[in-house]
Amino acid sequence: MERVLRQGMLDELQLNPSIVHGLFPCLNQLIRIHSHFLDQLFLRRDNSLQPGSGHNFTIHQLGDILLEQFSGQNADDMKKTYAEFCSRHLKVVKLYKELLTRDKKFQSFIRRVSRGPLLRCHGFQECILLVTQRISKYPVLIQSILDNTTGDDEEVSCLVKAFSMVKELLSSVDQQMEDLEKTQRLKEILSKLDPRAETRVREGGLFKSAELLRRKLLHDGNLLWKTPGSRHKDVQVLLMTDVLVFLQEKDQRYIFSCLDKPAVLSLQNLIVRDIANQERGMFLIIDSSPPVMYEFHATTKEKKNVWMRHIQHAVSRCPSREEFPLIETEHKAFLRRLRADLHQKNQEVLELLQERVTLFCELAEVTSGYEHLYMNGSQDFIGAKEISQSLMNLSVYLHALQAAVIKQDSILELLQQEQEPAAGLCHSLGQVGANRETRAGSSTGELVLLQRQHSLLQEELLRLRDAENRFKDSEKARAKLEREVRHMRTCCREKTVQEPTHQPDAPQENSDLEVDMTSEDEDGTASES
Repeated sequence: MERVLRQGMLDELQLNPSIVHGLFPCLNQLIRIHSHFLDQLFLRRDNSLQPGSGHNFTIHQLGDILLEQFSGQNADDMKKTYAEFCSRHLKVVKLYKELLTRDKKFQSFIRRVSRGPLLRCHGFQECILLVTQRISKYPVLIQSILDNTTGDDEEVSCLVKAFSMVKELLSSVDQQMEDLEKTQRLKEILSKLDPRAETRVREGGLFKSAELLRRKLLHDGNLLWKTPGSRHKDVQVLLMTDVLVFLQEKDQRYIFSCLDKPAVLSLQNLIVRDIANQERGMFLIIDSSPPVMYEFHATTKEKKNVWMRHIQHAVSRCPSREEFPLIETEHKAFLRRLRADLHQKNQEVLELLQERVTLFCELAEVTSGYEHLYMNGSQDFIGAKEISQSLMNLSVYLHALQAAVIKQDSILELLQQEQEPAAGLCHSLGQVGANRETRAGSSTGELVLLQRQHSLLQEELLRLRDAENRFKDSEKARAKLEREVRHMRTCCREKTVQEPTHQPDAPQENSDLEVDMTSEDEDGTASES
């Protein structure tokens, strides 16, 4: 996938490196992780060769290698890399389909390489899917090794630990993928929800659609809500961090249910009970004075049991109202949106810096075999020291950005801990009491500082993008220079071959063209001539 697809897109199609990076996220990290693992396995095989044989071997111990691979820093790297790769799977497929639709050269390239022997008739999407499925095969392989290991208690113990670690790793990646799917599902629902939709809760406040943004979706589906008069209303139910939300569809849009009870039900003190003699029904009872009861029915008994299990689990983990208020105040909503914007910008900056580091590493590999390139008497030299210094500068700058992010988060935490924050945090109306003027001024000053840092980060992001464009231009110029140098090498070889043929007695001095090449391949060619 790296040599055929990614390198072909860069060299043959001349695609933008950022687009190629988007198609193959974390590929370098995956190659590094599995190359190290493969090297350890090959080393164990070589050490297990039978005396006097270069092919026959018997391996008696693998548990130590598996423990090393699936524990400690290696396990953390695999967890982080696979979670990121799998979480970007949908975006990668979407980007691939967009390129396939609008770029005919890309279509031709994909068809040609997919039919080649290296990919074995696998297309781009199949290759990406194989990577996402790779981690799920380790438990089966280790279990097979464990079943065939007898007579070595230490090896069996290592294999059992490795199997447990792999299952834990797989569970962690699956959980992150499930969270991503829930987030995508919530976005789909919010896109259909009327932005003006609002409903009143039992506590008397007004619950707006924006309140769903700060909550995590745990489960969703359709249930039948039984109302007075033996009517059943089909509602879309969202089980979230601390509430159950009931929606109805109207004119292809979602609105909050307008029935006899509030459409938002808090999980605080909520009791879930079966309905006697009705295997598909359940009661949701609010333990209050007087108690309030909701009656719901699922389409099957199994779905009802799933809903009850999810609701009971959510109730047991429901945060207190001091930690997570039912309705967010205006200033907290503003700070949350500001934090989300900062986090998004910070992620863009960090991804850009990481991409630049990757490009510099590739540049270092390409130029590692060259020290001088001559053309028309001019010298274009890129030294290893300059590349190392650039990498160090990028690393320092990355840590500086992380420090700035931590500082911003600290300021936000302090602002959120204010029990009576001044209205001046969002839109100061000058209607605060004299005893709060000092606090308002301090909070406003911190907010101004935070906004200033936000603007500086945006400016720095633009500057880095401009620097990235200049770097890409320099890469194109370097590629052009290398093509011209290769052309000069070809001309030089042809002239060297032709001169002895036409002028065997003429001295080979004072030639009109001299090219100084440092390539080992050229030295070998000259010696053969």
